[in-house]
Amino acid sequence: MIETVHRLADADPAHCKIFVHGLGWEANSETITSEFSKYREIADCKVVMDKVSGKSKVYGFILFKHRNGARHALKQPQKTIEGHLDSCQLASVGPVQVPPPAAVAAMSGPPQSEYTQRKMYVSNVSAELEPRKLMEFFSKFGEIEEGPLGLDKQTGKPRGFCLFVYKSLESAKKALEEPHKNYEGHMLHCQKFVDGPKHTKGHFNQQPHHHHHNKHQQGLYNHSAKKGKYAGSSGGAGHTGGHLMAPSAGRAI
Repeated sequence: MIETVHRLADADPAHCKIFVHGLGWEANSETITSEFSKYREIADCKVVMDKVSGKSKVYGFILFKHRNGARHALKQPQKTIEGHLDSCQLASVGPVQVPPPAAVAAMSGPPQSEYTQRKMYVSNVSAELEPRKLMEFFSKFGEIEEGPLGLDKQTGKPRGFCLFVYKSLESAKKALEEPHKNYEGHMLHCQKFVDGPKHTKGHFNQQPHHHHHNKHQQGLYNHSAKKGKYAGSSGGAGHTGGHLMAPSAGRAI
């Protein structure tokens, strides 16, 4: 009897299925299978694709044949896959509640500045979403100082996540009252951003500052309360890895 219970539990999808998010829009089932198969045998793997663009919706599911595989894979809940810092958990747990990129490194760091507390990290942002419309959507919670940050420097599109900085702490808190927002059929996951160590506002971690930009390299829109328009930033907003850091405007973090 006990053996039967253990056998059923070992193959129960609730213990074997992993949800992973933060993938790149170019991700597919083959690349994810290759990454997770090193933990144990995989029964099924699926990256959810957008029917219109044919690109990844930046999340997917991995079903291991036995719960031991899921257990091994989750020993390290954050993994770098194809240059993106992805987060995973048991699919049965529900919506992802994980620190944004750089949060782990900053957990034991000094208290965050008031500027940092006004930052909000948004994940599961599809590449097909329009940055200006995202700005308008999040502006309903309060006036935005900067954002969206973290766009692909080549395409000007989201890379599975973005960052907004509100002008007031109250607005940031209001935006985070409901962390999961349905936007144009996409479930966006919002959470407080935590800066990594040893960087300044204006530079992404381990990302050199480039002086040459083309029209697709801007990852930052500045919001003007007086003019009510978006203006492209002259600051570098390139991003090559999964770690998103704040851009510099002379303010120390």
